[in-house]
Amino acid sequence: MNLAGESSVVETDRGAEIRKLSIVFAGSYICQGFCQYSSLINQPLKFYLNKGLSYSPVQAAGFMFYVTLPWSIKPVYGLISDFFPLLGYHRRSYLLVLNLLVAMAFLCVAGVHDPRAVLIAIVITGIGVAASDVIADAIMVEAGQRHGMTRRFQAIQWTSFYCTLIVAALLGAWIVGSYSPAEALAVAAGICVVPPLLFFVSNYFYVREKRTRLSVAQVRETAGGVWAAAKSGPLWLAILFLCLMNFNPAGSTVYYYHFVNHVGMSESFMSLTDALNGGGCVIGALIFWRFLGEGVRLRTTLIVGILAFAVAYVPFLYVHTPLSIGAGYVVSGVGNMIGNLSTFSLAAIVCPKRAEAVTFASLMAAGNFASNYSDVVGADLYEKYFNQSFPPLLWISIGITLLGLLFVPFLRQSAVEPEVSAEVALGVV
Repeated sequence: MNLAGESSVVETDRGAEIRKLSIVFAGSYICQGFCQYSSLINQPLKFYLNKGLSYSPVQAAGFMFYVTLPWSIKPVYGLISDFFPLLGYHRRSYLLVLNLLVAMAFLCVAGVHDPRAVLIAIVITGIGVAASDVIADAIMVEAGQRHGMTRRFQAIQWTSFYCTLIVAALLGAWIVGSYSPAEALAVAAGICVVPPLLFFVSNYFYVREKRTRLSVAQVRETAGGVWAAAKSGPLWLAILFLCLMNFNPAGSTVYYYHFVNHVGMSESFMSLTDALNGGGCVIGALIFWRFLGEGVRLRTTLIVGILAFAVAYVPFLYVHTPLSIGAGYVVSGVGNMIGNLSTFSLAAIVCPKRAEAVTFASLMAAGNFASNYSDVVGADLYEKYFNQSFPPLLWISIGITLLGLLFVPFLRQSAVEPEVSAEVALGVV
């Protein structure tokens, strides 16, 4: 029996699958890099709210809270995908339909002018992008657990996202510097129509899944996975931890209003800071991939991530000029990316089988809701209590982040064991 030959064939097939999955994961996050509310449309939308509609920071934060709500109900998308196959598939069909929805919704954003209509259309784009993200992440969790490559796949995702974000931010800087507020929003939305259509094509050719039908046995199996998640102590601890890490009163809305209205930075420069932040995030993802990947104890990774989160706020205590603000955004990007990838690794590891989509989505949604709500809290504190002073919000954010160190010793050992890659298990490396 030619065991060496069979092993070679298995490894070849496995390598081909990993390459295809890597393309899907990269494509998913490239699409997000253009279409997520914090990407290409971010600066044109803030420009539209601030200069076009003359919204105050509190009004803008309220508007953005609704824009971000689709990212806070991600478990709903996961439940639907886990329980109910669409046209015979739990993942593939949903990805195809959702990306068409995103493209059509951005067409509406480009064509409407009433603020309420703009809000509704952007919320629909958020539903499509967030649900697509949930399903792509479910595929990532399933494949990552199968191949022992969760952290590697996540590094591919987020490196792709922030490389795209750099391009999107530079485009955003050009758009807000060349058009009126309403025109800038329409142009950015028009550009965002294209990526989901391209991702639709890549999904059609590279996402493979066995056809299935809704059955009582399947529902019971999935329900068992959901119930296992609901009674998982490590999972609830991870949810609390993610909420704490994402509660940031010195959020994006206050950043924007403070540096534009009080420091005097231009709209175009603020878009460029998104590019600089994206560059820092790419550096952070590469550092994480190289030094904190498989083989490193997750407790160690989490401690490094918490400290990186805290360091990310520090530069903004001392920035006053364009150069120092730009440098601050690069440092912030590095710290935030290392912190985010460490917490995402925890989230992926505690997901039980047969409920990957809803569980991972619940963890991400908890973090998103904490981030979105803290943005509203921060805007209120900035306006009403701190007399539009920014440093107190930064100190609050640093203090809340460092509280996360208290959680690490209580994480159950089985929930934070380092992953062993399939290559190591097979003796390939």
